[in-house]
Amino acid sequence: LKSNPSNNEEKEAQTQLTKSDELQRLHSQALSAYQQEDYEAAISLLDEILAVCVWDAELRELRAECYIKEGEPSKAISDLKAAAKLKNDNTEAFYKISKIYYQLGDHELSLSEVRECLKLDQDHKQCFSLYKQVKKLNKQIESAEEFIREGR
Repeated sequence: LKSNPSNNEEKEAQTQLTKSDELQRLHSQALSAYQQEDYEAAISLLDEILAVCVWDAELRELRAECYIKEGEPSKAISDLKAAAKLKNDNTEAFYKISKIYYQLGDHELSLSEVRECLKLDQDHKQCFSLYKQVKKLNKQIESAEEFIREGR
């Protein structure tokens, strides 16, 4: 604007600046709502922000945390999967997805996600621990299914 001021560009810049200030205000309110454990309000505010800032992995992770606290695991998984794609080496997202699937009783998807975590970091302690737990459960279920097929 300083090098080539024009009315249209100045209005556009002013509009963008106002929008940016509004998003910062909404972000502060969302964080405050989260800290006060008002997850429904935090989700609503984060929805507004993410409508504009669709590529923000950290906001998606925060909304996923809110969904988990609100008992909506499928929505949390959706946000965490997006966050895992948006941020390189996001082992934490894969770990959380795997843990949610495990809690939902889907051991195969849990195993798949925890393997993704370990591909990124073989030494990730939480992922490795969860991997051993899910792998053990998977073997027990396969063994039980085998016994059922054999009629034992």
